[in-house]
Amino acid sequence: MRKYGVSIVVILLILFATIFCVKNIWEILILYRTECVVLRHFKDGSNPLKYKAAHFILENMSYQHSYSADDLRNFEEAYIFMAKNAKEFRDSVITKEMNNLSFKKKWLRKYSDISNISADYLIKTIDEACDFWLRVNWHKEYNDSIFFNYVLPYRLFDEPISDWREEIKRNFSYLYSPVVYSEKGVQYPAYKECVVNAKVVNSPDALKGKVVQMDRKGAYVTYNFHSDIAVQKLLRFSYNTLLVDVEAIVELNGKKVGTIVVEPANSKYSFRCSRFGTVVDLQKGDNKITVKYVNKPFSLDYMEVAAYEPYYDEKTINYSNSYCQIQNVATKNYVSLDTISSTIGKPITLHKYLPNDKTLNLRLDYQGYPSWKICPMDYANLYLEDYLVNLDTMAIVSKQVKIEVENPDPHYTANTSAYQSKYINQQKWVIIPVGDGMCKIMNKLSGLFWESTVDKNTGKEIIVQNYYSGKATQKWKIVKTGKNPHAQSSTHRRHSRTLHRLHLDFC
Repeated sequence: MRKYGVSIVVILLILFATIFCVKNIWEILILYRTECVVLRHFKDGSNPLKYKAAHFILENMSYQHSYSADDLRNFEEAYIFMAKNAKEFRDSVITKEMNNLSFKKKWLRKYSDISNISADYLIKTIDEACDFWLRVNWHKEYNDSIFFNYVLPYRLFDEPISDWREEIKRNFSYLYSPVVYSEKGVQYPAYKECVVNAKVVNSPDALKGKVVQMDRKGAYVTYNFHSDIAVQKLLRFSYNTLLVDVEAIVELNGKKVGTIVVEPANSKYSFRCSRFGTVVDLQKGDNKITVKYVNKPFSLDYMEVAAYEPYYDEKTINYSNSYCQIQNVATKNYVSLDTISSTIGKPITLHKYLPNDKTLNLRLDYQGYPSWKICPMDYANLYLEDYLVNLDTMAIVSKQVKIEVENPDPHYTANTSAYQSKYINQQKWVIIPVGDGMCKIMNKLSGLFWESTVDKNTGKEIIVQNYYSGKATQKWKIVKTGKNPHAQSSTHRRHSRTLHRLHLDFC
């Protein structure tokens, strides 16, 4: 009986090898053992996604490999060197570097993942990927194929195995945080601030035509920034340098809060902006934000203060299925949005409630996590927006022709002005609950919030944008008033959740 049992196992192993394209019996045994350990670990767990993820990785693992050789480090360093150059030059830089290398890929020794990746590593990978996916607010926007293809894989292509998720978590912590942040923010020219041991020079392509040139130890620029409340903000900086490995320090109220990697531009007339930025905790009252020279010269153009707001998806409301009215908490008046073309570009006004006033009934169309577009109840060609992409505080909220987001062509200008074809987020609004049925409404581009005020020219109550300070004129109540026949099907237009089993180049 034992003889037949061994024969059956051998037949199964050969069949297993045929199905999974495994090259030798040794790899079959390793994969079989790995599969047993990993699947057993997740089979009875509380998270069924992890068991599916284990199956997905194991089913694709036999196709994967990495390389090793004494000269592989030169290959990696070529890409690192490329990344330090201005992005406009990177193609030519990497081509030159590859041509200079003395080895070819065929000389590299290939190692199969089956032989070199342990069950413990796979378990750790699956735990980290699934825990991250279920933690972030935006995961409900996508079906499972996005997770399996772009979040779960333990590497991109055939690079050496590494613990890259920890590195990502350290350097891009905002990806793991329940927050929403703006694409841009209010911009403050450096030359107008306190400049020490540096000089202000003309630069025609700078935000206001001048920059601060920092080229020595002891050089710094200090911004005096007042905040009405204690709040987190995201700081970005616009700068210019032609050098590589340039750094600057960011301090808040005398304490270091971050380091700027000042990346090179393609000329002395062009500027780059920090990739993500530095998250800072501003105190209520006055704050001093300082940018200090560290090692090599660069020019500082401006500091941008963007929004960085806590956002919890489970607290949000689906407004898509109903017409809504938006009432200001302080004045009790309602946002009015007509369809008259002559009022395009004019400030949005607030009116007292009248039962027959249809301009108070609005449609809120969901645009994907975490934004909405706001338009008249039966007319979807006009939307509320940050007028003319204005990044200044107290800029008006107006209405403008719909931006055709569905057409990503930057040259697309049908029914839109030139500035509209360049931007899309000025027509997107983030609705953030603040308690007791109230909310604050933030523009996804500017990071500024709706505020009710009186227009000095007309005496009418209008909406402007400002930093949020918690006052009643910045708080709003959204009331559902009736079924919206134009609503998209399914909550928040979320995709159906399906599982795709794909054979991937990167696992």
